[in-house]
Amino acid sequence: MKTLTACAILLAAGPAAALDNRVDIPGDGEYEIEPINPTQVCQDSVDRKNLELLAAGIDIGARIGTVTMVGGDWCFQVYEGGRIYSTAPAGGSNPAAVYGAFLPVYAAQGHHTGGLGRALTDPTPSSAPGAFTQRFLQGTIESHPVFGTHAVVGAISGLWTANGREARFGYPLDDPDPMAGGGGTFSIFENGFGAQIPGMGAWMDYTGQTNEGQITGRVTLYQHAGFGGISSVRAVSSQSPVALAAQLGSVNNIASSVVLSGLPARSSVYLFDGSPMSGRSVRISGADGASVRVSNIGTWMNDRTSSVLVANHGTASLRLAPDDLSGLVQGALDAMDTNELMDAALEGRDASGSLSWTTDATVELVPGERTVHISRRAYMDVDAGCALVFNCNADGEVQFDVWLRPTVAGVTEVHGAFVRGQATSISCSGRGCDDRAAALADLFSYDLIRSIEDTVDGAMNARSRDLALLSLGCGGEISVRRIHVLPQFVEVVLADTAAAGACAAANAGASVSTDRPAARVENSDGTAVATGVTTVADRPIVRFPIRDAVFAR
Repeated sequence: MKTLTACAILLAAGPAAALDNRVDIPGDGEYEIEPINPTQVCQDSVDRKNLELLAAGIDIGARIGTVTMVGGDWCFQVYEGGRIYSTAPAGGSNPAAVYGAFLPVYAAQGHHTGGLGRALTDPTPSSAPGAFTQRFLQGTIESHPVFGTHAVVGAISGLWTANGREARFGYPLDDPDPMAGGGGTFSIFENGFGAQIPGMGAWMDYTGQTNEGQITGRVTLYQHAGFGGISSVRAVSSQSPVALAAQLGSVNNIASSVVLSGLPARSSVYLFDGSPMSGRSVRISGADGASVRVSNIGTWMNDRTSSVLVANHGTASLRLAPDDLSGLVQGALDAMDTNELMDAALEGRDASGSLSWTTDATVELVPGERTVHISRRAYMDVDAGCALVFNCNADGEVQFDVWLRPTVAGVTEVHGAFVRGQATSISCSGRGCDDRAAALADLFSYDLIRSIEDTVDGAMNARSRDLALLSLGCGGEISVRRIHVLPQFVEVVLADTAAAGACAAANAGASVSTDRPAARVENSDGTAVATGVTTVADRPIVRFPIRDAVFAR
């Protein structure tokens, strides 16, 4: 009896081979088919890849152990000087190798079990001479002849890519660093940084080619008014802007006075009575070249501070209050064709329906998540076909809630990334409520969420696209640099230098905020805090050392 591998004959064999592992081929007699061995398929793929590397002059050394299958869909083989990953068992045809300067960086991230996941490509040339990039399932590793080889991981990698990768933010200058006081990580690039915190998501901050958008300083909380009792000092910076309850330690919920050191007037410190960054708050702005001493943070926040947030407002910014945003969002939602969305949601069902808005859109700002919460109610009418009952209508109100996270999406673009959402049936009358519930789920899951996301993007970018003309009038110095979600407004920072801020104010008028008062203290409702505030001469702002070393070259 002749024996063939399944790779050669399985498709011809069809179902019969699965029954008795034999197939009759006219003129050739009976053949027995060996089942596919995924491990062998993967090993063959890895071996072929290694031969290709050797032919290209790349020797990753001898094998260490045998090929390892992961989940039956892909495998990897360890070598003395590298690794090869293959998806051949799942039909993949392009194995990827990790070697050279990329290997120790990949190892530091935990290989495929770490934040990067498995390799998708070999190292390939990047835009700069002598630079290379390698793609992984959840990020990239970038190698540059001056800046070295570093990983860009997870959501930061996605935002960096959305912003044009090295074209705007430049190459990474180090691997992901832990964020002091925030429980997250940040990655520094030539012209800015990316950061991510569990619960707050990821964001990008463009700090400019001369580091003008970087701030550093200290926040010292004291137990008693007049700077008495126990105290806690927190180092803060653009990359580490958050201190939660766990980081406040012994002064959590007992602070009565505070000192800001090294933070300029274009920055603010927010003290919240909830963690993370929720509830009531007090905002204290910094002072150029001076410490701000607040001897009593007032009855509003006395003995209540549980989290701290530092925001760099730059020298010019767009500030959108909840009322501003709700008006923009409502106009965009009103322009939606909700009947078309309903037709799509009910397609294939014996039902028809309509959706009409019944309330104004409301907007809530959630600093602790860096999200904008949009809510609106609608009247949903579903008429379902029905043979045994007289009335199969399903009428009533539904409420849609969507949480979006605004992020930098280019020089003049803002993107409201969908975080989560829910659709709630407020009421339902009629015999067709089951059909109505199913339609509601489809409508919310597949159509309405994306439509709301798109409409909010359009509403916000209707304002930010005007920045293109503004930037031209200011020598290209105006751009979307960072976005804050703060208790009173969403802020899109446009400039970090005095000259660019003055130009923005002169050309954009009242739509751009350039007011940066020093040592101001106010509650989250805008009322002043009647406390003693003094400023004293302080040391110059300390530049971030890694960035100084880069730009001093």
